[in-house]
Amino acid sequence: MTDGWTREDRLRMAREREHVASAIARAQVEWRALLEVVERSASADEAQEALAQSFGFTRVQAIAVMDTQVRRVTQADRERIATELDQLRREIEELGGDAT
Repeated sequence: MTDGWTREDRLRMAREREHVASAIARAQVEWRALLEVVERSASADEAQEALAQSFGFTRVQAIAVMDTQVRRVTQADRERIATELDQLRREIEELGGDAT
């Protein structure tokens, strides 16, 4: 799928995924507070805005967090996301970008 992609394409895609994965990783840790914010919201759109405000998420991150299933809070999924995030950050650095 990534055959023929330039270094810049791979770097952009890794940065985009890292941006989302970092929000999901944070949501996995702070899931109770996150659910309180969502519960107080009248709609999904309002919840996305509230998450962005409360947690400093971008719109893309808030949407990704809202789309994340509750099962993602399990230890196995937290470890999987943490591993993916580490791999993405290493890839970003290897491609010459700054990892967060």
